Amino acid sequence: MTPEAVLVELLARISARPGSAVYIRSAELETWPAEVVAALQAAGLLTRANSSLRMVCPGCDRMCSKPVRVRPAIDDRPADMVIDCDEPEAMGQIYVEPLALERWQSSAELLAEALGRVLNFGRPPQRHSTDGRWILGYLKGTHRQSVVELEVGREVSLFVNGHAIGVTEIIRFDGNALAADPTELLELANRRVPNGRTEGPDDRRKRIELRIRELKKGGIKAFLQAVAKEEGVTPTRIKQILGRRQKGPTISERAKRER
Repeated sequence: MTPEAVLVELLARISARPGSAVYIRSAELETWPAEVVAALQAAGLLTRANSSLRMVCPGCDRMCSKPVRVRPAIDDRPADMVIDCDEPEAMGQIYVEPLALERWQSSAELLAEALGRVLNFGRPPQRHSTDGRWILGYLKGTHRQSVVELEVGREVSLFVNGHAIGVTEIIRFDGNALAADPTELLELANRRVPNGRTEGPDDRRKRIELRIRELKKGGIKAFLQAVAKEEGVTPTRIKQILGRRQKGPTISERAKRER
């Protein structure tokens, strides 16, 4: 497999189970390019998982999923692992290589953390209120600061300034390391928002509230000053934005809805 094909395959598995871990056995990783596996592991996109005690039995072509039994050492025989065949073929005890049980894991959350590191955002991603979405960090464009979000659904995409771009268009393999080129993200941050849309007041307030929570968790006491600097405004203006709440429907609007 090419490095690009490995990345596409891994992202496809993550997108198929965005809320769960994806497990890959060491035996399968041996079929991937060694430098790609090393890069994914170094980036934290592949982490070691507990060994499974169940596997597809290698004894015949029936492909049965069977539990693995650990046999303790007896006299001169060392400890080993076997599958006890209880199928009609009665294959008996089938020896299992320890490597066959070793496995690694990946997930949408590990992907968000890895992207945050290779893009040098300098802080852990924050899970969005929307399922399958993470706020990775902020990019300072020519005219504005834009939030960079990861969405894991049918596709695995990054969103900047209302624009979407596939993760595979941003990250690449550089030898034994996973790398990213933020150039295209910066271009999206500076590009006009699609359909003339802009960030609404309530959207901005929610984003700033989330950022303040991050700073407080990080032990930053002067969080208002920090956020004001990021937004390019004064702390007083941040207080004004935080004081804004989306107004509820008027009496006449409620009456129309009830008709």
